[in-house]
Amino acid sequence: MPLNIVQAGEEITFSLIGAKRDGGYVRVSELSECFDRIQECLRETERCLTGKASHLTYLMKSLKVGSPAVGVIEAKKPRRVPDNRAAIAQEFRKTVSGLQRGDRRRNPLLDHHAYSAYRKLGEIIHKTDERARPSLILDGTVVTHEYLVSADKVLEFEESALGSISGRMDKLDVHGKNTFAIFPPTTTHQVWCSFEDDLLPKVLASVTKTVTVYGMMHYVADRFMPMTVEAHDIEPHEPEEKLPRLTAMAGRLSHLTEDSLKIVGRLRDEWEE
Repeated sequence: MPLNIVQAGEEITFSLIGAKRDGGYVRVSELSECFDRIQECLRETERCLTGKASHLTYLMKSLKVGSPAVGVIEAKKPRRVPDNRAAIAQEFRKTVSGLQRGDRRRNPLLDHHAYSAYRKLGEIIHKTDERARPSLILDGTVVTHEYLVSADKVLEFEESALGSISGRMDKLDVHGKNTFAIFPPTTTHQVWCSFEDDLLPKVLASVTKTVTVYGMMHYVADRFMPMTVEAHDIEPHEPEEKLPRLTAMAGRLSHLTEDSLKIVGRLRDEWEE
């Protein structure tokens, strides 16, 4: 079923004003970066809301060049799955406006990785040199330094402790940041893990397998699962099909011929004595 909608509208409109050094005109690289980061926020929001990997394709429905450059982004309507585009766009607007207003409470629908994408979106305006700093407006919300301050606060960890977490390993990335995701069986959320180069052989041997990761767990308020993990060691587990079944152990248990009721009765008598 589609997600509940409070306010309709699948489109996201952004306005990008170039830096003073460029006379207010937007560089091609800045425009591409803006589109990519908005798209990443929408994909992460989709993942968090649906509990599944993003499958939507995002299009630039219109683009007006000049100063400012104004673009409209909308996802293609899905054919074989529920249409959650409006809910995703609504959550995007809510998150952006909340961070800009200074709301530093974590939205329970979004995880740490999603908020990291929103933080990265705000970095578009973060330039030390004011003359090199573009301006960004997202669906009527002017993004300022307050947005970044709020995002940093939301991303702060409440507590860290050594521990372990088990689940299926996937989404390995070794292109500059050494990370992988763990998908615990009890939740739809993924837990991102970072690791040092010396752990790479174990990681490569464990991708798509069920593992237990040992290391420093970082938690935020109101979440029983860690948000991120600094992995110190990895223990892979045997695939389920390789584990012994009861039928395979029948021969080993052939000497146990006593009726179960007699066993329970004998144990009860011994306990009462």
